[in-house]
Amino acid sequence: MKPHELYSMPDLSIDPWYLDRGNRLDELFGVSVYDVDVDAAEEANDERVLLHEKLRAEWGDEGAASVYAVTFNGKPYGIYMTAGEGDYGKSRFLVTDRGLQSVAQQHVLSWGRKHEKGDEIDGSFDLTSFGGLGGYATVVKSGDGYRLVGERFVTDEGVMLLDETALADAIGRRFVISGRVVADRDGADLIAASIPEGLRSLVVNDIDAPGTGFGGRWIAAVVATDEGTYALHTNGGFSDASDLSCERIGGEDLFDRFVERYGATASLPTP
Repeated sequence: MKPHELYSMPDLSIDPWYLDRGNRLDELFGVSVYDVDVDAAEEANDERVLLHEKLRAEWGDEGAASVYAVTFNGKPYGIYMTAGEGDYGKSRFLVTDRGLQSVAQQHVLSWGRKHEKGDEIDGSFDLTSFGGLGGYATVVKSGDGYRLVGERFVTDEGVMLLDETALADAIGRRFVISGRVVADRDGADLIAASIPEGLRSLVVNDIDAPGTGFGGRWIAAVVATDEGTYALHTNGGFSDASDLSCERIGGEDLFDRFVERYGATASLPTP
């Protein structure tokens, strides 16, 4: 059988190109349902590229085979043969008119989806004003510049309460000197040194700090901003910033209650 003989045979069925069966879109046009908007093409009833089933054989549960003539605007340009189904299927595409095939493929690609990744912003967008990276990191203003810091140590107003980089450097130096990882209350002075300048802070080495209700958790430091008082605390063990939690525990005036009990210096008071 010659191609023109197949093309002249009556149709058993006709499928538009967007009716994807198996891997037809990829095998005929080099695209997937994620690359082209098949729903829009179907809604528009686009029938410029069609698959005309000319021959078909069935073998019960073992599958079937078909031979199609592929046309663009009613003109045939290829023969598509399939047999079997799914991972066990076979197919082959024979092109009789390469020029017409190129035109047909460009038509299919004209239904391409617009993959516009990302959230559009304008030049006035403030990178310090949005939610950062899903709770992991956010951009904050630090001195005359900006920093990318752990979001859990940043207030809702964008104030950084703990400099994790400074803390990691200090812990690294302590480990080199002592030969061991900082543990428990030994790290309180390192935490105090890692609180950014300009914030009122107090190291509190106590499991019974007033008005906090932490239930026995060690309060490592208390930090005050214009919006409130925050506690940096741990359940006991401490080796790096990941062991610390941070939460708002009250208004700005609560900080003064800690000062009244422990004094105004960021020292290590005796419990």
